[in-house]
Amino acid sequence: ALRGAARRYPSLGVPFTVAAASLAGLPPLSLWVSKDEVLATALARSPALYGVGLLGAVIAAAYSAKAVWFVWRPEPSDVAAGWDTEERGTRHVSAFAPPALVALAGSAAVLGVLALLPVGELVGAQGAPAAWELALSAVLAGGAAATAWWWGDRPIPGTRPLHGWLGLERGAEALLVTPTMALARALATFDDRVLHRAVLAVPAAGLRLARLADRRAEFSISGAVAGVVAGARRLGELARRPQTGQLHQYYAQAAVALAVLALLVVVVT
Repeated sequence: ALRGAARRYPSLGVPFTVAAASLAGLPPLSLWVSKDEVLATALARSPALYGVGLLGAVIAAAYSAKAVWFVWRPEPSDVAAGWDTEERGTRHVSAFAPPALVALAGSAAVLGVLALLPVGELVGAQGAPAAWELALSAVLAGGAAATAWWWGDRPIPGTRPLHGWLGLERGAEALLVTPTMALARALATFDDRVLHRAVLAVPAAGLRLARLADRRAEFSISGAVAGVVAGARRLGELARRPQTGQLHQYYAQAAVALAVLALLVVVVT
């Protein structure tokens, strides 16, 4: 989908080209000097580290040139087939984007010229790269970029093992992905068979206990109520016994009550 994008959007393609050239470390762009500042420090510590850093700079130059080559190629006839493969694009460039990109690309192009001036000496910078280091990195970056541009999109022989990331993807899948997925499946099974059933069993047990407690409480309360009713009934029966409806019995009861009252008065006084 990026093939021909610079032709379709030249206001973005030109700043992208300048930025990619700066990323490649081509002189006199800014990354050419800043990269060699880092490499000079590495050389002071270890020549081997300097060599590794220089190799990384060459690879970055080749990849940057390859990206520029793709975006400036003519658009294929089926270019629309590569659109919206990851997310839906707008295919619209904001009016604010080109000025910002031009300013950034211009800074990347102009600030590198300061490396040709004795600015580092004026500010007292330490570990500045020597002239031969700047020349060597410039030649290597330019050669790598030119080679990548000339090679185009042809496959590079002998790089087939690199397509599988030297087996790192398979190793990561075997050592990390597969055990992690197995653990996830085991935890999911444990959740379904143990935790889920336990969650369902706890409320069921609580409901059974509540019903049992309700029955026992109901039995005890019902028994107490029945006892109170029986006692009240017994007291009522006892209270109704003197109520025969015969006057001589009422007189006799009143006489007995008065006699008891008189006896209490005598005892108390």
